[in-house]
Amino acid sequence: EDAAGSASLPTELDVGLDPFINGTRWRGMILDSGCTTTVLIRDLSWFETFNTDDKIELTTADGTAQKVLTNGSGQVRLQLPLTKTGEEADNSVRLLIESAQCAPNFPNLFPTHLLTSNGFKINLDKSNSHIVTPKGGVIPLIVHRNKVILPFLPICEFEKPTTMPTAVMPVGNSSAV
Repeated sequence: EDAAGSASLPTELDVGLDPFINGTRWRGMILDSGCTTTVLIRDLSWFETFNTDDKIELTTADGTAQKVLTNGSGQVRLQLPLTKTGEEADNSVRLLIESAQCAPNFPNLFPTHLLTSNGFKINLDKSNSHIVTPKGGVIPLIVHRNKVILPFLPICEFEKPTTMPTAVMPVGNSSAV
């Protein structure tokens, strides 16, 4: 287990990358274009609110078809770097995930549909993968170990949030991976 109490991940699911962008060391989260319909977060300490009664069953996508129950759900705020700002006032954008699931045995996953259904545009290209925010900012994506990595930091690792605007990501029903 790691320091946060999460189980170690198999090599194929471990992101293994902490990109350095705009003078900041970011974490990496897998951008998932598959069946995931909810944000999966491994670290319970990143949640601002948490409901242990709101658990869902996840099915692994690695061929073993194991079923695992999450620990519950809650709100998580994420900060994403911008390599080009649009109408944003800063070199990052904050997102409020209203119903992320805590899944310590799974990698951190962010479903693409949450972005596209909220006006973000995703460009996947070997040499220039990125997300364009609704305000025209550009969030870099990193292709690493056959995965698309979204750089992020949980807001809880910072001091109190500033007045920087937060985009709210509504989440419908959660379902299996």
